[in-house]
Amino acid sequence: MSVPNQIRDGDWTVATQDGPATWSLPFQSKGDTQSFEYKAKFMQYAANYTPLKNSLAPFNTPPTTNHEQLSTITVTRGGVPVTAYLIDESDTTDEGCGVVSFTRTYASLPSTRTEASTITYPFQFISTTLSYDWTSPPVAPEVAELPITVNADIVYEYSLTKPSIIYAPKVFSVFGRLVYIGSPTPLGAGYFVAEDSAIELYRGFFYQRKAVYVSWSQFTSP
Repeated sequence: MSVPNQIRDGDWTVATQDGPATWSLPFQSKGDTQSFEYKAKFMQYAANYTPLKNSLAPFNTPPTTNHEQLSTITVTRGGVPVTAYLIDESDTTDEGCGVVSFTRTYASLPSTRTEASTITYPFQFISTTLSYDWTSPPVAPEVAELPITVNADIVYEYSLTKPSIIYAPKVFSVFGRLVYIGSPTPLGAGYFVAEDSAIELYRGFFYQRKAVYVSWSQFTSP
């Protein structure tokens, strides 16, 4: 049985997009319809193919920086040009005639979003005397915590550079002295940060800072 010849037209010495790209919204279920991922299939001669590497040049001094300088493209979304960053390049697939295909995935820098949740917050009480008289501090003031389940707003922020940690307000009794750390850092009127923020890399390249905020009004008596 004979096998038909395959013919490839076009300049396959350079990566050439094959067909339209596909779009996805990774946080649509969380109410974010602006952040997107963009996937495009490319074809190229295997002999000419080199993965599109992100540059390490500006980021070669760990641990100050720990991810690559992202390659970018400009895509049009809603009639507006938007920068998208390379976050993944697939393995190649042999298409015959010395040509391979591969998929590059780009993503916008995700938008800041807020998600509703509940947390167990350790509400703190301070004793300044054995009789709980606040006018004269005792030799060894005590700090007690009461866990309370409260509503919380979880804020996710994204950046290309490492953000600072937001420290939650806390008080400790250390060798007879009260030590305070953190600050309320309000999200809005009447809010404070309830936990030290957590920082990690999202999709390997974007910094994500997660901060949990709680309203003061939940701790007041009705």
